[in-house]
Amino acid sequence: ADEEGGEKLGQSIRMAMKMIRENACGANVSSKKKKRERAIERAKEKLKKAEKKQELGPKIEQGPISMIYDPQTFAERLFSKLRTTKEAFSVRQLMMNVISRLVNEHCLFLLNLYPFLQRYLQAHVKNVTTIMSFLVQSCHSKIPPDVLEPIVKAIADQFVNDRSRPEAMAVGINSIRAICARQPLCMNATLLHDLSQYKDHRDKSVRAYLVSQTPISNV
Repeated sequence: ADEEGGEKLGQSIRMAMKMIRENACGANVSSKKKKRERAIERAKEKLKKAEKKQELGPKIEQGPISMIYDPQTFAERLFSKLRTTKEAFSVRQLMMNVISRLVNEHCLFLLNLYPFLQRYLQAHVKNVTTIMSFLVQSCHSKIPPDVLEPIVKAIADQFVNDRSRPEAMAVGINSIRAICARQPLCMNATLLHDLSQYKDHRDKSVRAYLVSQTPISNV
């Protein structure tokens, strides 16, 4: 009787363990299935959103500079005010920035702008690097090379010479490089040859900057 009772108890335990394992496996399968279903639903929602965006077309972001009506006239009038204004220099800088961005964005022809900015290309002028960035910003491939050639020469004379500090030379070389990238024909052979001589400059930083940042090293 004791043996029969022991066998029945063992069978009961084995059956109970089997049921536990089956329930556990079933729970895991059910859990994985639910996760998979949720992932599929999320993927469907993303697909619907993507299709909806495609139907609406690409989102076009336009800044105020690109949306100005008759930008040529606007730039000419603003430049006229810039030449005669008595506002603080910081305000004039803002005007320079707007004008140069207009010229660049719409490929405008405002040829008097370049000699005007050239007046500020002096190493001692406050915020000269900012003004130089406006100058570079206003250059594009449609500007006649003979208009930009004096600008490039002025930068070289003021910043890239034996009397200039290495950091000033770096600013000058970088500005010349940027202008020539927009209008390559503004660099004449004589100036290119003169600049190439600085490949052997005594300051290592100038030599490294000239070689790494410009095609002058190939001359």
